[in-house]
Amino acid sequence: MYDVIIIGGGPSGMMVAANSEIKTLLIEKNSRLGKKLLLTGGGRCNLTNKKEKKDFLKNINNSDFFKESLRLFDNKQLINYFQKNKINLKCEGDKVFLKSNNAVELIDYFENEIKNNNNVDLVLDSEVVDVSYDGKYIIKTNKGTFYSEKLVITTGGKSYPSTGSTGFGYKISKKLGHNVTSLYAGETSVYSKSFPSLSGQSVDVNVKFKNHSESGSMLFTHYGLSGEPILNISDKLDKSLKDGNKTIVCIDFLPNIKEEELRDLI
Repeated sequence: MYDVIIIGGGPSGMMVAANSEIKTLLIEKNSRLGKKLLLTGGGRCNLTNKKEKKDFLKNINNSDFFKESLRLFDNKQLINYFQKNKINLKCEGDKVFLKSNNAVELIDYFENEIKNNNNVDLVLDSEVVDVSYDGKYIIKTNKGTFYSEKLVITTGGKSYPSTGSTGFGYKISKKLGHNVTSLYAGETSVYSKSFPSLSGQSVDVNVKFKNHSESGSMLFTHYGLSGEPILNISDKLDKSLKDGNKTIVCIDFLPNIKEEELRDLI
């Protein structure tokens, strides 16, 4: 019997386990912790953003949901946490990366912290098949059944099934009585008419969809479009598509030149 069981050994699960002061079990379905963390920032580990809290929240959908979390532990406290634990960081604009440019460094850090935390047991290669509650949480896995007073679900969303983010956490949450809102893709590339001769090329643009506008470097891919402005607007595109609307994106390839100037140039 554990005080708490954590399902999912990604960044959130590792953070909780590493700092736990009660009897804890961390269950991870992969053979190693932090598999998706290896992909962040192209493997360089984009930890957070150093913007002020109000600017930070401005760029998060459903920001009201996150306000309390950021009040208790915000991006600046996260930066301080890692610096205090001798994880060297660097900034590229507002983005905060590991100075080593290697996400493995952070996984090694968490694995070491968890291993040296006498309160924590770790089970790898263990897939949760069912969760129920009967005065205590009953977690059935392919390696046995475990019991706990509390449960922390850190399975990620459903964005990257090969890393373990299959959406299973939503299923558990619903079963335990939580409400799960409609799901939309976010921070993702989009499929559209492709232009093979332009694949791999990037260009600074302004992307407009309805009353939303995003600027930055857009990337042509072999299947459509990617890059920062597309990623930032992708959730709105997905919602529009799922609502059955005709979804047209306007791209200004000369965002810094006014129409009159362009006519003169031509």
